[in-house]
Amino acid sequence: MWAESAFASEVYRQPIWIHWLGIFFLLISAYQTGVFLQRRLLREPCNESETALVGSALGLLAFIIAFTFSMALGRYDQRRDLVLAEANSIGTTYLRAQLVPEPIRSEMLTIIVRYTDTRLELFKVGEDPAELNRLQRASEKELALLWNATARAVKLIEPAPLATSLVQTVNETIDLAESRRTTYVERLPRAVIFAVVGFGIIAAGISGFAQGGRRHFLMSVLVYFMLATAMALIIDLDRPTAGSIKLRPGPLINTRAGMNAPILPPIRDFPEVKVYR
Repeated sequence: MWAESAFASEVYRQPIWIHWLGIFFLLISAYQTGVFLQRRLLREPCNESETALVGSALGLLAFIIAFTFSMALGRYDQRRDLVLAEANSIGTTYLRAQLVPEPIRSEMLTIIVRYTDTRLELFKVGEDPAELNRLQRASEKELALLWNATARAVKLIEPAPLATSLVQTVNETIDLAESRRTTYVERLPRAVIFAVVGFGIIAAGISGFAQGGRRHFLMSVLVYFMLATAMALIIDLDRPTAGSIKLRPGPLINTRAGMNAPILPPIRDFPEVKVYR
């Protein structure tokens, strides 16, 4: 399964501006709730020591956001690196498959082309669970056919080291397919994201309770604007196939374009060239 749950998939398919607007609304609401409680319960401004607690709360929130943002960015970089690694592995497999004798040679090249097209489709379907699962099953089918053809081809390839190199690169392609699938499924823990948003709401409430007022409200709006933007970016980075920050299939596109080049026959298929002296 590419999606961890129907609810999470539905939430993550929403545009990034909806996430930002929801978080910003929660922060402002929490601030206004704090102001209301301060006026109803204390009816006097807080002292300096209590105000210092607001700075501590916001400092803790900033640390948590920075840590979570680093985690999300690291996962994004990992997914991007895997796209490049998979493109290189598929390209190498395509080149080494040209060393296989016919008719297995054409069979393997056709399978590799179909598999590459399937992998490229993954970048176009967004967060649709049905399409993602369909493409996952199609990828697994193509890899099974590729491995079956490889098992038959290694018995015909001479010398043996060439057969070993073909098996190695096909196996690497299979491993990278599973690695990419895992990085799509294993996202930031939901508890971490809820904790970041929850700490932001608590910090906003504390800020409103300690420093309520029109002047402070205007400055708080700017602060909460930045906090909501940072939290929305974390969520956006955690969505590999949707949102404004998407992975680009550039390496796979270049690899697929190289497969359209004419395939030269093996050297043994060239007519014998006579050398005259």
